[in-house]
This record gives sequence, C-alpha cells and structure tokens, in this order.
Amino acid sequence: MTHPILVPVDGSPVAEYAIPWALALSRGAPLHLVHVHVPPTPVAVEGIVVADPTLDRSLRDQEAEYLAGLTARVRAAAPQVAVESRCVDTDDPLGDAIAHEAAASGAAYVVMCTHGRGAFGRFWLGSVTDDTVRASPAPVLVIHPGKEPADFAAVPPVAHVLIPLDGSALAEQVVDRAVEFARVFLANVTLLLVQEPGSAPDGRSVDDVSSRLADAGVPVSTVVRQGAPAKAIVEFATSHPGTAVALATHGRTGFGWLLNGSVADEVVHHATGPVLVYHPQTA
Repeated sequence: MTHPILVPVDGSPVAEYAIPWALALSRGAPLHLVHVHVPPTPVAVEGIVVADPTLDRSLRDQEAEYLAGLTARVRAAAPQVAVESRCVDTDDPLGDAIAHEAAASGAAYVVMCTHGRGAFGRFWLGSVTDDTVRASPAPVLVIHPGKEPADFAAVPPVAHVLIPLDGSALAEQVVDRAVEFARVFLANVTLLLVQEPGSAPDGRSVDDVSSRLADAGVPVSTVVRQGAPAKAIVEFATSHPGTAVALATHGRTGFGWLLNGSVADEVVHHATGPVLVYHPQTA
C-alpha cells in the first residue's frame, strides 16, 4: 500500500486513539496527520459582532505546537513510517474538510475516533465522524477510544472481521477493502446475512462471495441472523470479542437495507469495536 493513511486530530488525547490503528494499517505507507483550524466564534458587543484576531493567532500557535509535538511522538514510536502533518484552513464544515483532504491526498483510509472532544470545546468528533463517512471517497475506520492514553507502539488486536451483506452488488463493494483490513490483522472473515422479519432475502450472492474468498485462501464463514439489521450486526459483533465490522453505506434509501445511512449510523454509534465504513460508487 502506497497511498497515505489520513488521521484527523483535534488536539485531544481521545482523538489520538486512532493513531495505533492507522500505524497498523500503514504497512510502509505514509501517515498524514491533519488538524482543521476552527476560528474562535465572534462575540456581539453592544450589537456589533467582534472577532479577536489576537485570540485566533494564539489558537493557531497552540495548534501548530500541538501538531509538531504529536508528529514527533508518532515518529518516535514508529520510526519506519513516514509521518507528515499540517493544519488546514477552510470555511467548509469539518467533515467536508476532512473528506476533501482524503480526496486530495488519495488516502487509502481515513482513521478517526468518535466522541472525542476538541481541546477548546469547539466541536464533537461524533458528528464530524458521521459527516466524514458520508462525504469521504476513502473507507473510514471509526475507532471508539479506550480509557487509557493511546499507546502508539501497540498493535490493536482484531480476531474477526464481520461483513454484513444484503445481496446487492453495491454492498459487496466493501468486501475487498474488508479482506485487505483482515489480512493486516491476520483475522478471520465472517459474512453476515440479516433477514428482516417477514422477508426472505436470496442468500445465493452471499454464498458466491464466500466461495470467492475461500478460493483466494481467506478464512471465511457465513452466518444468518433475523431481526432489525443494525441491532443484529451490533449484537453479533458484541458477542464475539475482537470483532471489527466492515460495511457499505450509501447514506439514503433505495439501495437495499444495508446501504441505508441509518444502519451505518446505528452500527458506528453502538458497536464497541472498530467499524470500517465505505461509501461505494454507484457508477
């Protein structure tokens, strides 16, 4: 892999929890650390909106100092990985800005935490993650932070990669990415077909995917569960420790239950392990 791994950071230790995952995925590819500058909110004084340029310069200095220190720490933990970093100035919403950086750099993955808080309390990464997933051309690996500080030298454990499918060709576009992810961690692959109450989806396409992966030497199994899709996915992943979920989403209805954006949102917010979300191309 030669395309970079993009890691958005916001100045908080929580956001740094994505870095060990990004380093594990890099396999010789460069790591790009990106901090999006958010100007301080202007205040109204006697009906006049006033912006403090001194405060903005101070914030920029603090952000640059933080990013330089973070870059040094990552390089010390992984000297074999090329690490680049930069602050980004933009008027775009944060999720769009991160997605633009992913497109401009040709990123193989975006790796970011959810529920991290910025150093100055200006935004929650939970909503930013949702927006990034919807806009990013690269798969987004969403990490739920742990209680201890991130250990940049540790390799996160993944024993299983769960790939939910709904029988559609668009949903299957995540399979190759998920298998690539599984190989990094030497993990087994499980294909999950969810049968919603009152429905009887055709499982032949899932069997075809299973046969293709088995022929390629991928350790793969197939399971069927009944119930609401997001709940079934989360329950299966939670009951199998060390499971990462990899799923496709299109952000709207009309493409099958799996590609409905609400399914991905629920999985991202309720799964306890990492979730790899890919927005497939419709063309």
